[in-house]
Amino acid sequence: RRRAAETQRIAGSEGAMLVLLVLVVALAVPQASGLQMQLWRNAGQGGESENSTIPSLSSFTFPASLQNQTFSALICGSFTPPYTGARWTISCDIAGMSAFLYLDDHLVCQAGNDPTDWAGYRPEATVPWPGTPSTTDAKLPYFLRLRVVHTANSTSSEAPPRISMLFAPAPPPSPPSPPPPPSPVPPPRYLGCYVDLNGGKRDLAVNAGDEPTTDSPLVCAAKCNKYRYFGLQDGDNCFCGDNAPGSQGTASESKCSMPCAGNTSVMCGGSAINSGYVQGGSLAPTPPIRPIPAGVFGDQLQPAQMQRLNMSRWLTHGRWNTWAKVSMTAHILLPNGLMLRIGICEVSSKSCKEDALKADTDSGVVRLGPHALDHSYTQLFLAFKDANFSVETSQIGGEPGADLVVQLTPVGGFNTSNYAMVVIPLFTDVGVDQASWRLPGTVQSVTAGSGTITAVPEGTGIATATVHGAANQQPSTYPFRVEAPQYLAWQFAAGSTTPISISTSTPRTAHDIATIISSARQTEMERYAAYGELAETAEASQAGMMWNLQWSPDIPGSFAPVSRGWGNPWVIFCWDNIFGAYQLSLGSKELGYSQLSAVIKTKTAEGMVPNFWQPSQISYDRTEPIVGAKVLLEMFKRHKDMWIVELLFGDLYDWVAWFLRRRREPPLGLIVLGSDAGLPTTDTPNMQAARYESGLDNSPMYDGQFFNSTTNHMELYDVGMASMVAMEIKALMNLSLTAFDPPRQKEHDLLADHLAELTSLIGEHLWDAESGIFVNKFTTNLSFYRRISPTSFYPMQAGIATDAQATEMVTKWLTNPDHFCVSLDDFSGNRDDCYWGLPSIQASDPAYPPLGYWRGYVWGPQIQLTYWGLAAPEYAHLEVVNTARKALVKQTNAMMLNQWRLHRHICENYNPHRNGTECTGDRFYHWGGLAGFVSLLEAGFY
Repeated sequence: RRRAAETQRIAGSEGAMLVLLVLVVALAVPQASGLQMQLWRNAGQGGESENSTIPSLSSFTFPASLQNQTFSALICGSFTPPYTGARWTISCDIAGMSAFLYLDDHLVCQAGNDPTDWAGYRPEATVPWPGTPSTTDAKLPYFLRLRVVHTANSTSSEAPPRISMLFAPAPPPSPPSPPPPPSPVPPPRYLGCYVDLNGGKRDLAVNAGDEPTTDSPLVCAAKCNKYRYFGLQDGDNCFCGDNAPGSQGTASESKCSMPCAGNTSVMCGGSAINSGYVQGGSLAPTPPIRPIPAGVFGDQLQPAQMQRLNMSRWLTHGRWNTWAKVSMTAHILLPNGLMLRIGICEVSSKSCKEDALKADTDSGVVRLGPHALDHSYTQLFLAFKDANFSVETSQIGGEPGADLVVQLTPVGGFNTSNYAMVVIPLFTDVGVDQASWRLPGTVQSVTAGSGTITAVPEGTGIATATVHGAANQQPSTYPFRVEAPQYLAWQFAAGSTTPISISTSTPRTAHDIATIISSARQTEMERYAAYGELAETAEASQAGMMWNLQWSPDIPGSFAPVSRGWGNPWVIFCWDNIFGAYQLSLGSKELGYSQLSAVIKTKTAEGMVPNFWQPSQISYDRTEPIVGAKVLLEMFKRHKDMWIVELLFGDLYDWVAWFLRRRREPPLGLIVLGSDAGLPTTDTPNMQAARYESGLDNSPMYDGQFFNSTTNHMELYDVGMASMVAMEIKALMNLSLTAFDPPRQKEHDLLADHLAELTSLIGEHLWDAESGIFVNKFTTNLSFYRRISPTSFYPMQAGIATDAQATEMVTKWLTNPDHFCVSLDDFSGNRDDCYWGLPSIQASDPAYPPLGYWRGYVWGPQIQLTYWGLAAPEYAHLEVVNTARKALVKQTNAMMLNQWRLHRHICENYNPHRNGTECTGDRFYHWGGLAGFVSLLEAGFY
């Protein structure tokens, strides 16, 4: 039955992926030397492409015939940086188009509608990168990818679109260190108080980051030493520019009233107000900029990279889905760019609810239901005023003729005739998620009473979409207050539970649409039913992922940020989203691969995957718990796809190497937490930034101030992070032998040496015989810091604990009602204040009774990591471990389902109390699904 479920889930994708493999082979073998260009006569890379070869990007101009046309292009190839001598800092001269240049998936050049302050967060523009030993040792070329969009109404139409890649010599890399003491130069001169963000634009365009505890005019001047002018805002924000501040007007001095974080006797601007300065001394010298030699460009199209790009296209093109974070009732068709916002209007007040937002799930206005992996069925419940509606959708077919049907059904007793369904069509060439998707088109005028509207994308090669009300469904001409120039509406009949429905592309009757919806619902329920008694668990875990699934032109394929509404416009958190890839890969390997690639490919020039990555901000100073290789290994064991291992192995190897190079501390050489200086970052290195690296932001394990400002490390050996590094090394060793032909024996042997050393150190120095568990230890006096959390079980992940140690930890701590409260019997008898089990700090810790975030709430990632330890093959023969593992998954699955049944919530974290009837963090955060996902693992479904 399990194999049948797996077959049913992936059967629809296997045929398409076989075709995909053929495409990859064709693209990976270029017909001529040079960069390979695909060009489409529309903005979304839709339809058939025109293929050609260009020699380089040293200086490239598109044909003049394209100057006033809409087109998009993808240029791929190889780029070999200078591995000897001076490094290069890359820049680009781009005109007449929106263009984004990536090297190994790192954005190094941009021109378009994206935030100007991205320019301050691009260490990857200096090559070769110091933190990529797996690349640098072999002197391999980087994968070059250029994405271009040009629209017919572009304001830069005086000349054909063009790009030139440039470089300037850069000094050799050096380890990040605290900034040197300021040189004796004249102090900066105050200019005045100036308006900022008028019309959303920065007066001083370069964001040099904020310094929450130290910012002052002198600190900002040092960070802006390559610019003539700078300004301070909100007490701790620093901006730089080559032009004097004041382009948006001056402000009264009373507006610059925020004391500087690092010198409260001086004012550092205000809200959207800069205190402006001019530098007092000479600017840092600017090296000469020259065109990049054509010889560094090549035609090597890495097969794994091309596989990823083709898979990304297959996942998104011809797909309707809730791709944007703005609304869960806004369905977008890619690559067409048409968005349909589905809403409800009240006739008596003319007011409308046009979107189902993240805040609505928190408040109960929206209750989320199933969401199919292939978007073939979704359902949610939407409340407005005194009304409640079931909103169901089904996608039929794919590129180029994808069809969407939508059905709204009144639920419960209310005056249905006072409400109408509204459909608002618009194109995503304007603001979507605080950024532009650049997918233009025209929504044609609605003919009164027609019940149809046509949307025409700009360019050629992408199908026009027409929205049809169901046949015999009379449209309403009532003037609702809708924030859109065009919309369609249909009023519900009095006292009726008859749904109102629409279709795209193909006109259909209400009966036909109801039949399609019913069939799609039944098919999706049958998929869950294949999981037997865990059917509801599978539905909830999948819903947590799919309702957060999004698309952005900045990342190939789909990805699921932790929760809608986080970030600007979204954010990828490191371990959070890696666990999301694990959950997705249960039912769709392609979605899982896309998610995992999106996270791992944020790896910085220093070699680590950052704590967070968003278009306007990156945590270059710190990482988060390292779990990527373990998840990749689990995916490979299930799906056997070598290409995804080939794509990510080097990045994951670099991440481990970064830990061993940057986070080992004498005298023992074990792993510590830290926050690096000398890089563009949101935080000056401090204790809290190092706590963030743990992923456990305010855990009592890190109460106190033991941050060394010289090393930028905590003075604490961390058993959890050290054990996860060991787990990752072990996973990479497995992959190096099983996923490559021939095996990568050199990497395996190097990793084996590191594993032997690290596991020996953990076993010898972090086992606390007095407490009977592994414990963190201070680096200064080698004493234990006995604040016990689930991280103390993590050494089991790499088989470090002996049988006796594993038995003692399970009996004395995990299943003890005074500590972690995992009940071997019916947990309904558990104490009320530790009912659900595995709190984030043990229940006898003084921090536990008041609770608070990582101070006692129950978290999905700690459940998953503890489960991996209990499921390690080294302990399969220990009955006490097996029994505890089964009890854990039973208890945490019940906890997750309790919230799902009560509120349709997937919690960021869970209240451990019996009467905890609501989430204690974000109420739809996908890693909360891990609490049930482990039961699917235990039942053998993965």
